[in-house]
Amino acid sequence: MKSIMVTKRSGQREPFDPDKIHKVLFWATEDIAGVSVSQIEAKASLQLHNGITTKDIHEILITSANELISEEMPNYQWVAARLRLFQLRKEALGQFAPIPVLELVKRNIGLGKYTAELLDWYDEEDWQEIEKIVDHSRDFNYASAGMEQLARKYLVQNRVSREVYETPQYLNVIVSACFFHRYPKETRMNYIRDFYNALSNHVISLPTPIMAGLRTPTKQFSSCV
Repeated sequence: MKSIMVTKRSGQREPFDPDKIHKVLFWATEDIAGVSVSQIEAKASLQLHNGITTKDIHEILITSANELISEEMPNYQWVAARLRLFQLRKEALGQFAPIPVLELVKRNIGLGKYTAELLDWYDEEDWQEIEKIVDHSRDFNYASAGMEQLARKYLVQNRVSREVYETPQYLNVIVSACFFHRYPKETRMNYIRDFYNALSNHVISLPTPIMAGLRTPTKQFSSCV
C-alpha cells in the first residue's frame, strides 16, 4: 500500500494513507449494528491501483458496502448511504458540514443552476426563516437505494460529469419554497414548513420533473402524472 499514489480533487498526488479510509469507515459504521469496517476494507483494498483518484476510492468504498448488503446483513445499506452522503456534501459544499441555505442559493444562481428569481421571491429575512426550517440530520434517514436515486435523478447536477450542486435537504426545502412563493407573505412560511416536513420525512413524494427541475431556470412544475 505504501507504493500507491493517489490523485486528489485538486490534481495533487500524494501517498495513499489508509488511516483516512479508516476514519471515514469508522464514521460511516458508527452505531450501526451488524456491519464491519474490516469487511468493507477487505473488498475495497483488492481494487486499489496506483494513480487512483480520491473520488474513485470513495466510489469503491460505496460499492463495497453495497455489495455486502444481504438478508443476513441488511444494515450495510445505511453504511453505503452515509458514504454517498459524505461524497455528495464534499462535492456540493466543499465540506461535510452544511452551509447556510442562502449561501448555497447564491452560489448556484451564480453557476446558472438555480433560477435567479429565488432572490426576488424571498428576501434575506425570509431566507433566515427558511434556514430555521431545514433539518440536515434528515439526510441520514435515506437508505442506500433512496440516496442513490436522489443522487442520480433528483439533485441538481452536471448530467455529463455527475457533479452535484446540492444535497438532499437543500433540495427539499428549496422545492418547498418554490411551491409557495406566491402565497401571502404572512402565511407562506407555515406552508413551506409543513410541506418541507412532509417531504423530508417521506410522508409525500413528488414526480421526477418537479423534484429535478423546480428550483432551476426551467422552473418545472408539470409532470406526466
